[in-house]
Amino acid sequence: MYAYICAAALLLAIAFLITLRYFSAKKRRRVRSIIIIPVMPEDEAFERRVKSCYWEEMFSDPHTAKDILLVITEPCANAFAARRLAQEYPIVHSIHISSLSDYIIRNYGV
Repeated sequence: MYAYICAAALLLAIAFLITLRYFSAKKRRRVRSIIIIPVMPEDEAFERRVKSCYWEEMFSDPHTAKDILLVITEPCANAFAARRLAQEYPIVHSIHISSLSDYIIRNYGV
């Protein structure tokens, strides 16, 4: 008889924890996070990498989706591609490395 009471109490505790986890996950707000991709002149797979990250974030959970920052370090052909990709895709942003900290503080409140 004592074993049944312990088993029932254990099942009740597990059900309570599962219910608590379900409702807390349901009320969770979107977490603002970013993916930083450096723009390098000799990077031949740059565009494919950015598009791959973009589509991975588009098909992920909206609560955990990340913004993509393309950080331009020096003028090159990939810098122009970064600006073009930032115009094509809504979650992709291109910035120069000198303004990276200001951008993160202004848009992400760090």
